[in-house]
Amino acid sequence: MTKKEIRQIYKELREEMTSAEFLSASGLQKETVEMVLNREYWEVQIASLFPIVERFTCRRLFEICRATMFLLGREPEEGWLSFTYKYACHILYPEKEFTEKYSEYSAGALYYLNVLRFFFDKEREALPFEPLKDFAFLSEEEYRQSENAEEYRRFLKYWHREYIYEMMRLNSEVTKFKTLEHISGVHYVAMTIARGSMPPARPWTWHWSPARRRPMTWASSAASRMRRCRSCTITTPHCGPKAITFPTSATSRRTIPPGTWSLKTCLWSLSA
Repeated sequence: MTKKEIRQIYKELREEMTSAEFLSASGLQKETVEMVLNREYWEVQIASLFPIVERFTCRRLFEICRATMFLLGREPEEGWLSFTYKYACHILYPEKEFTEKYSEYSAGALYYLNVLRFFFDKEREALPFEPLKDFAFLSEEEYRQSENAEEYRRFLKYWHREYIYEMMRLNSEVTKFKTLEHISGVHYVAMTIARGSMPPARPWTWHWSPARRRPMTWASSAASRMRRCRSCTITTPHCGPKAITFPTSATSRRTIPPGTWSLKTCLWSLSA
């Protein structure tokens, strides 16, 4: 990575960490943050992190932050990783007692959370999407026509502001649980189904449905003749301005009694 690229990333990090929103939330002065973000030190660290070839760990990013975090106060007895995870949970479920007891550590925790968010965003730009590691939310183009568009936009705003993703990444490292994998996996399945259930450009056309056990018709396809199996076509809808259909053929060897079909025995393929 060139020096110019390193300086650009540092500039973006500095702008993020000295934004009015972060300074207001953390109670830190801009001069203090600039002192913690020592340019020479951080440019060396950025050079060691980029280009991104694998996912960051919270611990690795903490080790980089740790060198200057003493300027924000002493470290909690349980360590910054464990405390910051609890603090992120506290943002979602605030308790007056927790706020009063640990107020001296809040600035450090928010500083670390903001650094995590910055580098996780960079990670997201560089690496392929993984359903068990991240979330693929609707784009504005997808949700703008929804009657719940404003509510969804507000959800995304608070998802970002309240460090929910960073909290789950910390959870996977400071606890034995796999909360992120579970939630992101369920979200991926739900979003895949939801995207496929958007208003179609044309009505559903079913030529065959195994669940309803409708009669299947013999087809004279090459696959049917060679495999001596039945063939059917399902036309599925596609949302969007243009009506696009995907003819899908399903073939199944007749190894089970007629009228009883198992998806496990079906060979699926898409045809243009």
